[in-house]
Amino acid sequence: MDANAHVYYNDKNEIIPSVTQIIKALSSKGIAEWANWLGWKRISYTKHLDELSYYGTIVHDWIHKSFVGEEIKELGARLPNEDKLYTCFSRFTQWKNETQAECLYTETAYNNNRYAGTIDLIARIKNGAIGLIDFKTSANPRPSHVLQLGGYLNLIEETNNELFQQITYAQIISLGGDSISFFTLPRDKMVIYQQAFEKLFLLYCSWKDILKNDWNETIS
Repeated sequence: MDANAHVYYNDKNEIIPSVTQIIKALSSKGIAEWANWLGWKRISYTKHLDELSYYGTIVHDWIHKSFVGEEIKELGARLPNEDKLYTCFSRFTQWKNETQAECLYTETAYNNNRYAGTIDLIARIKNGAIGLIDFKTSANPRPSHVLQLGGYLNLIEETNNELFQQITYAQIISLGGDSISFFTLPRDKMVIYQQAFEKLFLLYCSWKDILKNDWNETIS
């Protein structure tokens, strides 16, 4: 997870973007249609996104605590669609037990002075393979999720090449659909996503400068 609450700085103490900020700066395909559909259903688009983000934060916190041995407390107040939280975490627990996942790094931040990010998990599973793993509370993995992992791999390769060489695969695990779903690629097949993210970063920087210099606007 590239937590929105994190603020990252370079060596000059300047704020730099996160991997997810860079990806979100692009208009997602179909996002306008989705917003219109939510409006037709009388559901606030921004409120819905905030709810999804909040639920994702809770599930990721539980996942992190399950690996570091911290107590997972019951929710204090009843939330709408609360059952989804427990369903997602139950699916994660089943995956963890089946794969015998051994946590190597969890909620670890990486920073290359241009952009930064916080990875969900790097783990060794029972067959000995080491994976860079990102958990989603969405129904299915999406291309942008894999692009996010490409950005994370760039960060790890630049800042901890020894660890990068040990990673054998990258994986999205979606916990929020009718059942758990996966998208997995071996590390050598992730190169195209790593390269695409670098190009996206350059585009992000160019567009950010245009908005600032010509329009007095900023990318949030």
